Amino acid sequence: MASWIFQGNPEIFDIDAYLNNHKIIWWAINQKQFVRKMNVGDEAYLWRSNSHKHSSGGIVGHGILIGRPEVFTSDEMRQYFFEKKRGEAKLRVQISMDSVQLEPPKISRDFLKSDPLLSKLQILRFANATNFELNKAQAQRLSELYFGMEGSLESTGESDVSEFPEGHAAYVLHRKRERSASLIQQAKTSAIKKFGSLYCQVCGFDFSLNYGRIGEGYIEAHHTIPVSELNENSVTRVQDIALVCSNCHRMLHRRRPWLSINELTTLLSQKRG
Repeated sequence: MASWIFQGNPEIFDIDAYLNNHKIIWWAINQKQFVRKMNVGDEAYLWRSNSHKHSSGGIVGHGILIGRPEVFTSDEMRQYFFEKKRGEAKLRVQISMDSVQLEPPKISRDFLKSDPLLSKLQILRFANATNFELNKAQAQRLSELYFGMEGSLESTGESDVSEFPEGHAAYVLHRKRERSASLIQQAKTSAIKKFGSLYCQVCGFDFSLNYGRIGEGYIEAHHTIPVSELNENSVTRVQDIALVCSNCHRMLHRRRPWLSINELTTLLSQKRG
């Protein structure tokens, strides 16, 4: 999986309105050397440059590529360009946004300039391009900053310390692991790449299909390894994360020992007949 920064100029394109109105977006690919390297499942950070309206540029969103670059335009897209001729058909890539923060930017340009690693980003040195590829170290650091600053994503929301007879330390360890934002993002990215959408691994519930735009990109993450088998040195893998709806997540934690994904799926199938 590659990681990219895609830049937009708010003097040319109404980025704020576009991101507010669309969960699935198209973004220009002006650096043709990257076309063959962009694939479904790659992650993209959206960068809004400085403008008279926005004194601070920086990263305002994150999403996942759900297609490869292709020539695209639409009347709807053209309306966001302040000069309509700029909305002509050109090479673009489709992105499913899972996080947007416009004001202030999620991570400001000034903040990135102060980071020892990310201060060397190409976008800070050669700001005239549209598409920038991140190396592995930059991608990891940016993920830590972006999702760490996000706080706990929609990853749990159900467990209580009383569920852990192992004690408070076990509870803290469990919560820390289930709230690992970068790991959860990897699990979501993998699911989108493999299945094309996010749905509950137990009951099949899809938040997007049922709630529309507000539900797009939403799912909860369940740690499938019993907390009794974890220790501080355990390494959590993407395969250890199950993506489930809120109801199934509650039921998985309903009793001790916790139900497995297969056990809950079987119970649900039996109930449905």
